[in-house]
Amino acid sequence: KMIERTLNLLLHIISSPLSSVTLLRALGTASHVLDKVGSSLFLNAVEDDLQHWGRMIFSLMNNTSLSVRSMAVDLTVSVFGSIFKDGGNIDEVAQVFLTVLPEVVGREIALYSVDGL
Repeated sequence: KMIERTLNLLLHIISSPLSSVTLLRALGTASHVLDKVGSSLFLNAVEDDLQHWGRMIFSLMNNTSLSVRSMAVDLTVSVFGSIFKDGGNIDEVAQVFLTVLPEVVGREIALYSVDGL
């Protein structure tokens, strides 16, 4: 329960429009939790929120701050690497992440168009 609540708090933090330092620390903490508890416990803790985690990580990969983008990529690599190391198969998580990818890309393109850049 404590891990689940911690990850829910971190998801809330990375979902909010906060400073790049705060986002960087939240992503780093999520990566640290993944390293400490392992992929199976991490996935059990985020089970219903895995799509939202995917959305937020993909969105943060397009952040204006290079450090946040890098940390989002590192967290994605850590998630997939840890899952592959523990189970030898990333199909389920990859399917969830690929399901939300078009939605995130569409939203990012729309936001880019609205900004007029």
